[in-house]
Amino acid sequence: MPTDGHLGMGTCNERVFHDGLQVVVNLSSRVLTPAEMSLLSKGLSFCPTPKEVDIFALKKDMFDFVRRLRLKEHYYGDESIDGDFSDQPAFRKRSTWCPERNRDAILETYDEQEALENLRRYDDIIIKPADKGSAVVVMDRARYVGEAMRQLSDKDVYLPLSHDPTAAMVDIINERVRRLHSDGYISDSTLQFLLINCNARAGRFYLLPKIHKKNSPGQPVISGCNTPTEKLSAFVDHQLKHLVPQIPSYVKDTNDFLAKLKDMERFPDGAILVTIDLVGLYPNIPHDEGLEALRRTLRSNPVIPTDHIVDLAELVLQNNNFEFDGSHFLQKRGTAIGTRMAPAYANLFMHHLESQLLNLAPVKPYLWLRYIDDIFMIWTTGEQSLLEFLQWINQLRDIIKFTWDWSKRTINYLDVQIINNNGVIETDLYTKPTDKHQYLFHTSCHPKGVKQSIPYAQALRLRRICSTSAAFENRAAALQTHLVHRGYKEPFVRGQIHRARMLDRNELFVPKQGTTRKRVPFVVTYRLGLPNIGGILK
Repeated sequence: MPTDGHLGMGTCNERVFHDGLQVVVNLSSRVLTPAEMSLLSKGLSFCPTPKEVDIFALKKDMFDFVRRLRLKEHYYGDESIDGDFSDQPAFRKRSTWCPERNRDAILETYDEQEALENLRRYDDIIIKPADKGSAVVVMDRARYVGEAMRQLSDKDVYLPLSHDPTAAMVDIINERVRRLHSDGYISDSTLQFLLINCNARAGRFYLLPKIHKKNSPGQPVISGCNTPTEKLSAFVDHQLKHLVPQIPSYVKDTNDFLAKLKDMERFPDGAILVTIDLVGLYPNIPHDEGLEALRRTLRSNPVIPTDHIVDLAELVLQNNNFEFDGSHFLQKRGTAIGTRMAPAYANLFMHHLESQLLNLAPVKPYLWLRYIDDIFMIWTTGEQSLLEFLQWINQLRDIIKFTWDWSKRTINYLDVQIINNNGVIETDLYTKPTDKHQYLFHTSCHPKGVKQSIPYAQALRLRRICSTSAAFENRAAALQTHLVHRGYKEPFVRGQIHRARMLDRNELFVPKQGTTRKRVPFVVTYRLGLPNIGGILK
């Protein structure tokens, strides 16, 4: 975290572009033109309409569909095949074998087309999405690199390297995978999936600006695409992720959290609402404690012994090399945000940590729930004992530190405001002040169904979160304003909000049974110039 004297990637006098509710945060020294700011205000998910249909891609999509049909016919009646050839089993190479035989603007103005080319050409700025809040952030390249190098200078976490060790890591991982195969723990197809080819590369380090914090420090992320550990991390994640929902404190998402609150019915007498955040979880998990947490949680595995899974996880952690601005580094401590196994690994470590913490605590909380490193707690034995508990947990580890907030009346957790109304549990939507509400722009080259689903999906989210009609109506009015400013027609938005309004909120928390379909999907990359293929097939 930056100190008060650290400049980070921007100061509090950043220039903000307003067009209605469309906001771009410009932390850079470059003055962007109105067209450039207008283009960026559409959001980084905005897709300009291509001028021409990609015939090659269309032919490939059609070939893939024909292949699925032939596979369906070839294996017809074979009960061992589920008939869905769109998603092959995770840990084998994707097969290529095939049995034998309206109108939207490209961009709204010429100025925006020119702005797109200019933004691509500028080499003195970096454009990234904000870490939280959906804003588009423009930064000076020099300050961005400076902030990254400041973080990478932490020798406890990162080790500078004189060369790229990727090739050596490929050999180490391939040798370990072959040994697993020779010992009979993985199949031939899994071996072929896990073996790394010669195209492996070092990870890519980048920062997402935390504009909700002073001086906008960067959230470090390491992209694991095509790295030596990419497939191995996915394989380890597959062995771990089913264990995470079994953790007693586990919170899957906002809906799960709301359902758990509903199960309580009322707050207990004397309830104090508390939120606790672990500072910098991912880079601060000690390897020995993290791996021990895996070992204790796994205990035994019916296919691959626990020790082998832990060894593979250790390989992922110890071979997390990456490149930034032409220099190479190795992450020595913790796990990278960006590798597949990171969320499950962090969750299991937190389970190990909180189990120790709660077992040793002289006074225990009434309720303890956790979403990765964000904890929600209800305390019922007074403010003094709460303060003693919070100070005590901060002394258990040298590296692991917590921050907290508490209130007897209201507190924010995830995207929910929790309110204690004389024991009655009420909830409302919470958004950070820096949230720019940059929903997909309506003129983006996305399928019509995708854009039409956004107002209803967002209204449905409000219907779940807002426990009172007054809260829902207040948030729905704001949502309507945000969506209209993103180009959506007001009558349509109003209709979708009303559709959500008419639903019984209690029924929204009842789990729905998924349906299994045996249809063969025809997957086509969306192109506005194509005819309505769905309508033709029907």
